[in-house]
Amino acid sequence: MYSATVIATLRKAVFALVMLWAAPAAAQSDPRFAVDRFEPSERGSEWFANESLRYHGPNFASYRVGAVSSFAERPFVLRNADDSVRRSPVRDLEVIHLGANIVLVDFLRVSINLPIQAYAAGRSEGPFASPPKEQGVGDLRIGTDVRVLGRDTDHVRLALGAQVWAPIGQQEQWASDGTWRIRPRVTVAGDYRLFTWSAQLNTTFREDRIGSEVGLSAAAGVRLAEHIVVGPELFTSTRVADVFGVPSTPVEALIGAHWLIARRVRVGAGVGRGFSLAVGDPQYRILGSIELAPEFGPPKVPTVDRVPRAPEPPPVIGDADYDHVPDDKDACPAVAGIPTADPKANGCPPDTDGDQINDLGDACPTQPGPATTDPETNGCPPAKKSE
Repeated sequence: MYSATVIATLRKAVFALVMLWAAPAAAQSDPRFAVDRFEPSERGSEWFANESLRYHGPNFASYRVGAVSSFAERPFVLRNADDSVRRSPVRDLEVIHLGANIVLVDFLRVSINLPIQAYAAGRSEGPFASPPKEQGVGDLRIGTDVRVLGRDTDHVRLALGAQVWAPIGQQEQWASDGTWRIRPRVTVAGDYRLFTWSAQLNTTFREDRIGSEVGLSAAAGVRLAEHIVVGPELFTSTRVADVFGVPSTPVEALIGAHWLIARRVRVGAGVGRGFSLAVGDPQYRILGSIELAPEFGPPKVPTVDRVPRAPEPPPVIGDADYDHVPDDKDACPAVAGIPTADPKANGCPPDTDGDQINDLGDACPTQPGPATTDPETNGCPPAKKSE
C-alpha cells in the first residue's frame, strides 16, 4: 500500500514537470478534451498518419508546407447498454490541419501543425455538451525528429522524436485538453523496389482525467510510379485508464494515395473508418491533402569531363618508299627521294643535270642528255662522230 502510494506520487510529479503548466481548475469543471484521434503526419510524408522519413533536402535546409483535410462522422458517441447510439456530442467534425516543417542538414526536422475546425456539430447529453460553435481552433502541435539511421532511399530508416501540444485551442469545441501534452515516439520506414512501408510506436502523456496512452501505427503500400504511393494505414492507441467508463482502445484503418506532381506539389486522398466503440473512433473518415513538397534530388552530373582527355594522335599516312615523304604528297611514292618545294618533284630522286632523268637512272647525272633504252647511255650526251 505504501509503495503504491509512493509510485503514484512520483508519477504525478513527473507528469507535472512534463506538462510544464496546466489549468487544473478548468480541467476539473470541464469534461471536454481533444476528441479527434487522427493526427496527420508531418508535411512531406507519403502517408496520412505515418512518416516516410524521406527528407529530400540539400546539404543545409529544405522546407515543406501544406494542409490536410479530415472529415469524421460521429467521432464521439454515447451508447446505451446494448451499444446502440444514444447521443453524439460530436457528430460531424471537419478539421483542416495547417502545417509546415524545415529539414536541417538532411537529418533534423522541426515541424508545426495547427488544426482548424471548419465545421463541428453534435447533440448534447448531460454534462457532454455539443460544440457551441461550428468553427474552432485546436491545440498547436510542435514536433522534432532526428533521423539516426538511413538515407532517403535506404531499405531501413529510423528516427527518434517528440511532439508537444500547446493548449491554445478551444476546449468547449472538443478541440483541446486544456493542458499541455507530449508524445515521445520512435519511427521507422523503408523502401524495397516497389514496396514501401512505415511504422511508429509512441507514448502520449495526458492528464489523469483523460488518461495517458500508448500508440501504434503502421502503413504498407506500393509505388505505382516513381512519385505515386498507394496503400493502407492503421493507427491505434490504448489508454492507461478508461474515459467515462467506455472502451479506451480506438482502432482506425484507412487507405490512401499520394501523388507528387513535377517533384514539387503533392496531393492525396483517402477514406477510413473506426473498428471499435471507443471514444474518437469515427463511423467513417474522408481525407484529402495538398502541399508544397519540393524534392531536390541528387546533384546533376556535369556533361563535360572534369579531367581533359589527351589529344587524339593524327591519322597514320603511308610512306611506301620510306623516304619520309607521305604518299599523299609524294610525287614518286614508289621510289625513294628527297623532299622539295616543287610538288611535281617532292619525294622524287634528285636530277642534278636537269635533263628530266633522275640521278638513279641517269648514266651521266652531271651532264644532261636524252633518255635512251641503254642503261649505259641513258641521260648522257650523244657521242660525237669522228671525222
